[in-house]
Amino acid sequence: MDFKRKQVKINPLNFLTIEWITPLMFSGARKPLQQEDLYDLPDSNQATYLAGLLDPYWHDFKKLKGDPNAKIKNTISSIFVKQYYIRFFFGLLLQGLSVACVLTIPTFMKQILLYLTPLYPRSLLYFDSGIALSFILAGLQLGRTVFEKTSIQLFNSLQVDVKTILIGAVYEKSLRLSQASSRKYTQGQILNLINVDVEKISASFVQMAAFIVSPVNVVVSVILLGQKLYYAVWGGAGCLFAILILQIAAIGFLVTYQKGFLSIGDRRLKALREMLYGIKIIKFRALEKFFMDRISKIRDEQVAVLKKYYFLQVYFVGMIQIAPISMPIGAFLVYSAVYGDISPDRIFPSLTLFSNLFQLILVIPQSITAVVVAYVSYNRIVEFLGAEEADELENIQHTIKELKDNHLEIKDGCFKWEKVNQEQKEAKKPVIVEVNPEKDLVELKEPVETSDAFALENIDISVKKGAKIGIIGPVGSGKSSLLSAIIGEMPKVSGTLNIGGRLAYCSQQPWILTDTVQGNIVFNNNLDQERLKTVLEATGLDVDMQQLPAGVKTEIGEKGVNLSGGQKARVSMARAMYQNSDIVILDDPISALDAQVGRKVFTDAIKGYLKDKTVILVTHQLHFLPELDYIITLDKGTIVEQGTFKELMEAKGNMYEMMKHYSVDEQDSELATKKETLEDKNDNTGEKGGIIVQEDQEIGSVSFQVYWHYISQCGGYPYLLGIFICASINAGVQVFNNLWLSWWTSYPPKYDFSKATYMRVYGLLGLGQFLCALLLTTTFLTGGFKASKFYHKKALGSLLTAPMGYFDSQPIGRILNRMSKDIESVDQQIWIILFLCTISTAGLVANAIFMVYVEVKLLGKSNREFKRFESTNRSPLYAHVSETLAGLATVKAFGVEKQFVTRERKLMNTSNMPTYLRLFAATWVGLRLEALTCTITLLLCLLGSSGSIDPSLIGLALTYAIGYTSLLSLLLMSSSQLENEFNSVERLSYYCDKLPKEAAFKTDHDPDAANWPTVGAISVNNITMAYPSRPDLPVLRNISFEVKPGENIGIIGRTGSGKSSLMTALFRIVELSEGTISIDGVDISTIGLEALRKSIQIIPQEPVLFTGTIRDNLDVESLYQDDDIWKVLEMIGLKEYVSSLSDKLDSAVAENGENLSVGQRQLICLGRAILLKPRILIMDEATASVDAEADKLIQLSIKTHFKDTTVLSIAHRLNTIADFDRVLVLENGVKKEYDSPHILLSNPNTLFSQLADATGPTNAATLRQVAKEKYEGKNQ
Repeated sequence: MDFKRKQVKINPLNFLTIEWITPLMFSGARKPLQQEDLYDLPDSNQATYLAGLLDPYWHDFKKLKGDPNAKIKNTISSIFVKQYYIRFFFGLLLQGLSVACVLTIPTFMKQILLYLTPLYPRSLLYFDSGIALSFILAGLQLGRTVFEKTSIQLFNSLQVDVKTILIGAVYEKSLRLSQASSRKYTQGQILNLINVDVEKISASFVQMAAFIVSPVNVVVSVILLGQKLYYAVWGGAGCLFAILILQIAAIGFLVTYQKGFLSIGDRRLKALREMLYGIKIIKFRALEKFFMDRISKIRDEQVAVLKKYYFLQVYFVGMIQIAPISMPIGAFLVYSAVYGDISPDRIFPSLTLFSNLFQLILVIPQSITAVVVAYVSYNRIVEFLGAEEADELENIQHTIKELKDNHLEIKDGCFKWEKVNQEQKEAKKPVIVEVNPEKDLVELKEPVETSDAFALENIDISVKKGAKIGIIGPVGSGKSSLLSAIIGEMPKVSGTLNIGGRLAYCSQQPWILTDTVQGNIVFNNNLDQERLKTVLEATGLDVDMQQLPAGVKTEIGEKGVNLSGGQKARVSMARAMYQNSDIVILDDPISALDAQVGRKVFTDAIKGYLKDKTVILVTHQLHFLPELDYIITLDKGTIVEQGTFKELMEAKGNMYEMMKHYSVDEQDSELATKKETLEDKNDNTGEKGGIIVQEDQEIGSVSFQVYWHYISQCGGYPYLLGIFICASINAGVQVFNNLWLSWWTSYPPKYDFSKATYMRVYGLLGLGQFLCALLLTTTFLTGGFKASKFYHKKALGSLLTAPMGYFDSQPIGRILNRMSKDIESVDQQIWIILFLCTISTAGLVANAIFMVYVEVKLLGKSNREFKRFESTNRSPLYAHVSETLAGLATVKAFGVEKQFVTRERKLMNTSNMPTYLRLFAATWVGLRLEALTCTITLLLCLLGSSGSIDPSLIGLALTYAIGYTSLLSLLLMSSSQLENEFNSVERLSYYCDKLPKEAAFKTDHDPDAANWPTVGAISVNNITMAYPSRPDLPVLRNISFEVKPGENIGIIGRTGSGKSSLMTALFRIVELSEGTISIDGVDISTIGLEALRKSIQIIPQEPVLFTGTIRDNLDVESLYQDDDIWKVLEMIGLKEYVSSLSDKLDSAVAENGENLSVGQRQLICLGRAILLKPRILIMDEATASVDAEADKLIQLSIKTHFKDTTVLSIAHRLNTIADFDRVLVLENGVKKEYDSPHILLSNPNTLFSQLADATGPTNAATLRQVAKEKYEGKNQ
């Protein structure tokens, strides 16, 4: 929803004080913030403004394209340096001034302590005034805060800019990738670059500045310490440099582990994404455990690297913990041994400098880690941005030329798909499943590529303006590949391709946006109500719109989940028609339509609305060929003939043979192939037409239950007790250590111990503090590691056991956001922030209560809402990226890349605003609270200047007060960041505990899968079913029927009759409201889902293939021998094809099966079912996307190889079920008829008979004859 927001206006004064955010902070303290309360980004941080900064890089990239030895002058890094060096170096300067204040503080602290020493000569003081010295010391502390916070503001602004630029660059690059690059960089990898790598780079600038400034700070601190402790400083400096050397030595391991972690993370995210797209087939086939194991195996690899990373962190933190102990102990013990007694004016300023060095030791490893991680991520992004791009000459938007009479000319054309990289497959098992039936696979290509690249050769085509062209050919002949070549997706090897007009494209498998029906059709064009109405009428969608809750304003869920297959095809076709392009390319959309709708679409849309347009139509409906102007026949990648229908029939070539075998039965015999009915598909559609539910977002503070949920996974009470004991002892020993030092240095010493005793106790206390700190670190790491493993495993398990309705209402991008960004937070962020929060809190204890209260009141409330908005606003951005990648072919064919980039930039701004506010909010509070601590310093100094307090105690108090600012800064950062990161735990906890769940996967009384069902008898008794979201609207009502073992049952009905809902009930995708379904006498509601779903096999309308090999796709769980697989390939007619491939069964199947034609994919799905030899087989319009020959092969295979199997088939063509044993006719969710086809067809009043008559008299007579012969043969 768009809001008119106040825009941030920043001037130098309110930038320095961050006053511009004050009203929002106080508003957030009073009530939970809402989206409309947020400000708009400043103009200079808007994505549109920043978009052009990388233009020099792209210019050089294109200019030097094809020259492997050329070096790009304007690299990504050089452009960033040119654009931001002033801001970055000014930030460094401010950091340097802050450091200067920090290093000057000990000098004036010494002056105050000397002022408090009565015997010290006043002439050697800078000012002989305690008040003046007090104000100077407090002013230095305030200056440190102001300089530091202003520097952080600059880096925060830089962080937002770089994030915006890089995400935009990755997104825009993905639109230009060549076909080979698209194969190399999967959608999961691109999402990971945006989701993880960009975040690592953009968040590294503060640490990068620290990485640069810290060494200078260390050197100056050591010099100042030398002035106070003389040569004894090397006792502490030696410890410091030894620690730094040990840390630097471990950087190489850190780089290796981070690279491995991110690389495996790419694979995990890819596998997860493909699992989400394939969730429906996973449910149908009960493959939840298989994919749980598959993804968990990848996660285990990642966790193994994470474990090494954690051990390295223990090493780094151990170095951090020993530093503040070893440095002062080493220096003071050496000083005492060499120079004798040490005075307070040397000890406490030195302690302040050592405290500064400790902060540096704390910061340096973090900055090293951040810079190293950012470096790894930067190289990954640079490698991606440098990937090969599609040749602009191949991009259809650059091939448009003025052609005199033709709209399309191809001369001596040779086009070839890139060979599938063998690294993309696993040798034995598929890594992941991709089921993206709604994905625009332009690709989708009929190419036969696996290990051997498919090519179109000797292509010569001339298409006249306004002609209606038909492209036909058998499965795998190259029909869709030819369309891909025309739209610029299939690489051109040689020849010429000229387009004489604008293109519109309708893919074979429709690409649907998460938008309204109207938004999908208008598609980045201006709304013309009259044109929209005409297009809806021509495609028959006007009738469908009357049944949808909000008509054309009804929201279509991701992948079109609330539309039937036919509706999706017509929405995609309507989009192509609405664009008013010169050339409309249609990849077999009519195959998804029933006879009446198919005829209407062909007549009213192709011959009517598009009568003046050039139409190129791939079709398997050969009965439309006589009405086309020109026909092209393909076979094995070449044009075997082309001409008018009359010419080709007279030539008696390939088309003639196809028509001869294409029985007139096919004519107008398709019945409602809409994959699911309106009742079936609209179950999640609300009254106002929405299906995608708003992302669950908690309001208010992160609850105690969320923190406890995380702590429980870390180890519960023992874990908490261990942290409390270690932290308490660590803080107590630290305080006592410094107190012991003050006793030692007071004059006279507080206790009459020997010098050696003071030294030994001081050293032992330091050793005890180190051991406690190391134990504390190990406890945090161990608990964090346990929690990391738990949240991924539990969330993944919950997703796999959630019902289908949940996935229909959730964008894939939203789920991926949680399973990537939130998991990464648990993996690498929370434990260290919790650790820092604990040690800083332990250091501050009681005197921080007031400050923490203010922080919680002002920062906490607003900041957590900013973080939640950041998470929820990020999901639409990732969903948009994911949808774009899924429909890239359509986006490029329509030439709407710019519009999609504009949309990305708008979503980027929306996503960035909460980030921007969150970063500045933390600085706003920190500036104000740290200013208050300066007052504490001033009061202590003024109190001490009265001379009534022991200088050693004043020195100790000032040491704590000055160090208090650093500790408070650390506490503010860690506590606010902790709550921010716990939003990730909150979201993951929802997945772990609150997702809806299906029924039990297994029960104690499940039948033996090897022996059940034994015969395949099905009994349906008075069933009623409604979708959970609409319990008052049943889609099946009081249906009863019996299926005998081995019977073939056809299921037919008009749109909305409940065909697919019946299949849904059989698989228990949705549970029955009333009645029972029994298989072999067993009530399916009493057994586990695994036993039920593995006993039934389904051949879906939209074929599902795995990334892997042909063997993997036929034998997913590796249960069969190669001989069995070859026999199946022979049965389905693919043996010759697979044998011709160089790797045979190990030939690669690309992501989504893109290197196989749709028909070949469908045959492989059939082979998979044959291999499993089920007792019950469901066919959900399995032949909708194949040609007549393939359809006959499938029907023959069913009759031959499933003769003892009970088959339930939702009819696609009436001819395919005319010889079935019985036909079930449904209407409006009610059983209307159930009998043999012959008996039903013998009665002219039956619905089945009327449907047969509607296909035409010739076909109806054929249907009756086939049904009669089957009936008489069965009853002889």
